[in-house]
Amino acid sequence: MKLKDIHIQGYKSFVQEIELTFLSAITGIVGPNGSGKSNVTEAFRFVLGEQSMKTLRAQRGEDLIFNGGNGLSTAPYASVSISFDNTDRAFEKLFDTVTITRKVHRDGSNVYLINDTEVKIRDVIELLAQVNIGATGHHIISQGEADRILNAKPEERKEMIEDGLGLKLFQYRKQESEKKLNKAKDHMEEVLALEREIAPQLKYLKKQVEKRERVDVLRKELEAVYSVYQANESHYIKREKELLTKRIASITYEIGQLDSAIEKEKQKMSDHTLVDSFKKESETLRSSLFDIRTRKDALTREITRIEVLKETEERMRMRQETESLVPFSLFSQAIDSLAKEITIAQTVESCKSLVESFISTVTKLTGTQKQNNIQDETYNEEKYKQLSAERENLEKNEARVIHEQLLLEQEQGSTILKAQDMEQGVLHLVTQKNTFEQKKSDALREMDRIIEDEVQFNQDNIEILALLPRFVFQQNENTHQNSNENIATRELQKETRRSIERLKIHIEELGTETSPEVFDEYTRLTERTIYLEKERNDITTSITSLEETIQTLQEHIHTQFSIGIKKINTEFEQFFKTLFGGGKAYIDILKIPTYKKIETPDGEVEQVIDPSEPMRYGVTIHISLPHKKVSTLDQLSGGERALISIALLFAISQVTPPPFLILDETDAALDEANSRRYGDMIEELAKKSQLILVTHNRETMYRAGTLYGVTMGKTGASTLLSINFEDAVKVAK
Repeated sequence: MKLKDIHIQGYKSFVQEIELTFLSAITGIVGPNGSGKSNVTEAFRFVLGEQSMKTLRAQRGEDLIFNGGNGLSTAPYASVSISFDNTDRAFEKLFDTVTITRKVHRDGSNVYLINDTEVKIRDVIELLAQVNIGATGHHIISQGEADRILNAKPEERKEMIEDGLGLKLFQYRKQESEKKLNKAKDHMEEVLALEREIAPQLKYLKKQVEKRERVDVLRKELEAVYSVYQANESHYIKREKELLTKRIASITYEIGQLDSAIEKEKQKMSDHTLVDSFKKESETLRSSLFDIRTRKDALTREITRIEVLKETEERMRMRQETESLVPFSLFSQAIDSLAKEITIAQTVESCKSLVESFISTVTKLTGTQKQNNIQDETYNEEKYKQLSAERENLEKNEARVIHEQLLLEQEQGSTILKAQDMEQGVLHLVTQKNTFEQKKSDALREMDRIIEDEVQFNQDNIEILALLPRFVFQQNENTHQNSNENIATRELQKETRRSIERLKIHIEELGTETSPEVFDEYTRLTERTIYLEKERNDITTSITSLEETIQTLQEHIHTQFSIGIKKINTEFEQFFKTLFGGGKAYIDILKIPTYKKIETPDGEVEQVIDPSEPMRYGVTIHISLPHKKVSTLDQLSGGERALISIALLFAISQVTPPPFLILDETDAALDEANSRRYGDMIEELAKKSQLILVTHNRETMYRAGTLYGVTMGKTGASTLLSINFEDAVKVAK
C-alpha cells in the first residue's frame, strides 16, 4: 500500500486547495520559517484523527480554519483528504483507492468520511490501525518532539512502542473488548437485580397459579366423580320414587278393596236379625246367670261362716264342761300384779320365776280372751235356715237359666255358627287390612327417606354449581337392579359421596377465586424471567467469550511485544552504532508494581507493594556511548538525545514499517557528518516506507526525489511549488 496524495483546503494557512502527490520514495518539503510548511505535517495529524488541540497548535477547532488575510476572506471550514493506493488490499474489503477526509466547521463540529461516506472517528482509527498507523503519531516526528520517546515515562514509552509495532489495533480491540466486558458485567448486574426483584413476586404468583392448577385438577376429578354420582343418584331417586309411588298406590288400592269387603261382610251380618235377637236373649241369660251365681256365691260364703260359728260353739261348750272359766277381771288383775312384781324384782332368780309365772298367766288370759270373742258372736239358727232356703232357690233359678241357654243354643245353633263364620271372615279381612296399613306406613317412611335424599341431592347440585359453574347434569339410563345389587350400589354411592365431600372441602380450602390478572401477570413475569434467563445466559456466554478474547489479545500483544522488543533492539543497536560509531544501546521491559501506604507499629508510614493491584509494565532505555561514560539519559547533550531518539524511532519503523513516515526538521540539530549518516539512514528507511521530510538541511534535500516548496506572500496564505528531481534527471539525460 502506498500514500498517493493529500488535499488541503482552508486548513490554517492553506486557503486555496493544494495537492501534494507522493510519487517518490522520499518527498521533501522546504521553505523559510513561518511559510507554513509545518502546517502540512499538522494536516496529516489532523486527517488521521488527532484529537489534541495542543498537538495541532490550536485552542479550539475554529483556530484550524483559515482566518482571512490581506484581501482574502475567512474560509467556512477546513478540509484535509488523504488517499492511499489499496490495490494490495492492505485495507480489507475496500476499494482500490481509499480516501479519508476530515472537515472541521467554525462551530467546532467535525465530519469524517471514507470514500465520501460519513463515518465515525472510531471507524477511521480502526481502518488506519490495519496498516500500522496509530493515534500516538509515532510515524510523524516533529521538530522538538524527536526526543519525546526519551522524555516519556516507561509506561508511555511502552505504549508508543506498541503503536510502532502495529499492536495498537490489538490494544484497541482489547480496550473495546474490556469496555464491552464492563458493559456486559453491568448488564449482568442489572439482569440479576431484575431477577432478584421479580423472584419474590413470581414465587407468590406461582403458588397462586399452582394452587389454581391444583384446584382445576381437583375440579376435573370432582366433575368426573360427580358426573357418575349425579347420574346414578338421579336415576336412583327417580326410580325409587316411581316404585314407591306405584307400591303406595297399589297398597292404597288393596286397603280400599279390603275396606269394601269388610263393609260388605258387616252389611251381611246386619241383615241376620235372628242372630241379633239370639245375641240379645243369650246376653240376657248370661247376665241373669252371672247375677244368680254371684248371689249364690255370697250366700254360700255366709252359710259356711254360720256353720263354722255353730261348730265353734259346740266345741267351746264341750271344753267348758272340763275346764272352769276364769273371769276376765281376774285375768286383768293378774297381769297388773305380775307387772308390778317384775318391776320390783331384786334378783335374777326371782325375775326368772316371775317371767315363768307371767307366761303361764298370759296363756290362761289368751284362752279366756278367745272364749270371750266367741261369746261375742253366737250362732243364729233362724238366719241359717233363711240363707239356706234362699240358696236353694238360687240353685233352682241357676238350673233353669242353664236349661234355657241350652234350649236357646239348640234352637239357634246353625245361626250362631254362620254368624261366627262371618265374624271370623271380617276379622281376617281386618287383619289383612292392618298388614297393608303397615306396609303403606313403611312405604311412606321410605318415601320420606327418598324425599330427604332428594332434598340433599338438590342441595349437592346447588353446591356443585357453585364450584363447577359449567357442570352439565346427565341422566343415567341404567337398568333396574335387584335388591342385593341395589344395596351394594347404595353403599358405593355413599362412599362416592364421601369422596365428593372430601374433594369439595379440599377445593374450598384451596380457594376458588383467582383473578385473571394473576394469570396474566404470572405469564408476563414468567416470559420476562425466561427472557432474563436467556439474557443472563447470553451475557454469561458473551462475558466468557470476551474474557477469552481479552486473554487471547493480551497473550498476543505480550508475545508480539516481546518479539518486537528483540527485533527493535537489533535495529536500534545497528542504527546507534551507525550514528555514534560504536557503543551499545537496547531497550528492556520494566515491571512497575503499585504501591500503597501503610502505618508501621512504630507509627511511621511506609510504601509497600499492593498485591491486590495488577502488575504494570513499561520500557526503559539503556545506552553506552563510545569513549564516554554516561549513566543516565539526563547526562546526554541535546544532539546526542536527538540522535538516540532518531535511532530508536528508525529502529521501530524498520521492525513494522508504516506506509509512510513524516520527519519534520528532525535533522535540524545535526552537523554535517551526522547529516550524511542521517541521509544514509533515511535512504535505508525509504526502502520500506514512504518518507516525507520537512527540512532545511541540504544533505536531506539531496536525498529527496520530489521537492515541494512552501512560501507565503503578503496575503498571509501559503502557496506551493514543486520540483521532481527524478523527472528532471530523466529530461537531462
